[in-house]
Amino acid sequence: MAAPTTALMLARRALNRQCGKECVDWAEGQLMAGVDSALLRQLAGMAPPYNHFELGALRDRVVGELGLGEVSRPDALRIIAAEMLRPALEAGGDISIAVRGVRTISRRQVTSTTGPVPRWRTSSL
Repeated sequence: MAAPTTALMLARRALNRQCGKECVDWAEGQLMAGVDSALLRQLAGMAPPYNHFELGALRDRVVGELGLGEVSRPDALRIIAAEMLRPALEAGGDISIAVRGVRTISRRQVTSTTGPVPRWRTSSL
């Protein structure tokens, strides 16, 4: 499986998602692509069991060191939705599972920022 994209890592960061193996995989992918920094090498070298708080803090430092920009919450949701749907669309298979995943993430983000979503509004998510 390919390493997560930088856009996906920034989106997960914007949504305050935990950082685990995918952060390590991203760092390894960046090193293989020719991006290099001391903190990036440190992140790529992390081994299980992962401390999500430590990895998240290290990811944040790498993002700062590399001068990567911030992603807004709406853009983060779009990036994650695209990343979840892409494999299903490319394979030409059933995308219903990916769509349900996108809906769940969208609902969680609306709930986390505005409180519980009224039942009548969930049909539009």
